[in-house]
Amino acid sequence: MNMEQKPKGFFIVHKEDVLVRLAPLNDAQFRLHFVSVAQADFKDGPDRKTGTINATFSQMLAGPLQTWSKSKLSRVRKALIDKIGSLVRIGKQKVMIAHYPLYRAKVKDAGLIFSLIKPKVLLTEQDVLQAKQQRTMEVNQGLANLAKKFTIPPSSVP
Repeated sequence: MNMEQKPKGFFIVHKEDVLVRLAPLNDAQFRLHFVSVAQADFKDGPDRKTGTINATFSQMLAGPLQTWSKSKLSRVRKALIDKIGSLVRIGKQKVMIAHYPLYRAKVKDAGLIFSLIKPKVLLTEQDVLQAKQQRTMEVNQGLANLAKKFTIPPSSVP
């Protein structure tokens, strides 16, 4: 990102993500992970999916990773793909953030998303939506069962 450009938003970093899932990363991998999250597309479009990194190596080296070489960027990106599955390769050039919905989630949904995370598996907005619907159905069923348990049936006594 050049100095003339304005930042394009923000993302939430959850403590469990940093202290547990990303704990095995070294400093360079940690930095590239979050630079990648910041570079990723926020919305779906006709030629892209949410979480896809559209920045080329040259753009990343001209912006947030100015002190790095192409070989270092390539090495660190490969490590992120192999080590914890933080990035997932989709084609020759493109990569996606494996758990991008986590960085867009509200704090109340973070626990649900952490339960869905699996190494090297893309987590989509659809997966999160289905899990929320499943959780809602389970809560509603639990409430119905509880109401049934504590409801006194009408007596047949006149």
